[in-house]
Amino acid sequence: MSMNAPTDWGGHGRFLRERAPRILVADDDPDIRSELASALSEDGFLVVEAADGNELLDLVVHAVADPSARPFFDAIVTDVMMPGFSGLDVLTAMRSRTARVPVLVITAYGDDRTTRIAESLGAVAVFRKPFDLEDLRTAIENALAHPGHPPRIDGGGADGSDNGSNE
Repeated sequence: MSMNAPTDWGGHGRFLRERAPRILVADDDPDIRSELASALSEDGFLVVEAADGNELLDLVVHAVADPSARPFFDAIVTDVMMPGFSGLDVLTAMRSRTARVPVLVITAYGDDRTTRIAESLGAVAVFRKPFDLEDLRTAIENALAHPGHPPRIDGGGADGSDNGSNE
């Protein structure tokens, strides 16, 4: 995988950077994790994968403790329910350390309560599985293009419809 950001992100990237953005993808379902990692890699992102909540927390704590060290992340996409720590546990740990990395949450347990909790912890978007990959790509691009003030989006459900914006 090249460390240089491509000038063409397959139509999905809408801005140029000196380096490819690093995205951390955490999901305990290897098929979903692999699909997301592959799609985001094709878009020109450098993707690091975490197979469970413990691995996710280790990577995040390392990045927050020493931002100059690799790996650091420009955005995180995390499942909610995983072995070990949940995506919400990690989001809580990040916010307690004032990390400013945008976090996008994906969940099969997409009830309103989970969405409200994720947003209250600082998630920039919540997507209910199954979700539209294009919607996730757009949310990542928006979060990277507007650091510190990304829009809050509740991703579409199984029918691909938008379940409402919470801006």
